[in-house]
Amino acid sequence: MDLTLRLMSDIDISYLPQDGVTLSNLFKQYYRALIFLGFFDDSANLVTKTKDGKPRSYLEAFGDVLAHKLSMTDEDRDLVIMRHNFVLEETKTKKRWNHYSTLIASGNSKKQGGYTIMAKTVGMTAAIATRYRIAP
Repeated sequence: MDLTLRLMSDIDISYLPQDGVTLSNLFKQYYRALIFLGFFDDSANLVTKTKDGKPRSYLEAFGDVLAHKLSMTDEDRDLVIMRHNFVLEETKTKKRWNHYSTLIASGNSKKQGGYTIMAKTVGMTAAIATRYRIAP
């Protein structure tokens, strides 16, 4: 329960409309997600200490929950949807405009013999960054 309260207290709601309906809906969705992940399940076996008795971070414990609950089967495919909004400004005229960049892509299942879209997108960008870093 300590982890749940800690997670809830760290939610940044400053960008949301401060009306009761929006906040109420946000916390209902958040609560449903916590139920789905098993945070209120007494049978959940969270490992809160390392083998040598040191406390683990909340992020490590949460990562264990996500890895267990959200692991993919051999038939599962993943989907990435990203949208970025860039506000650009002309330096001389100070005129501003928006530019949008959108990525919608899906990966292949293990059964199909392919890679997940997360592996493709994260792996590719890491490879490019590494290439530029070690290039003379």
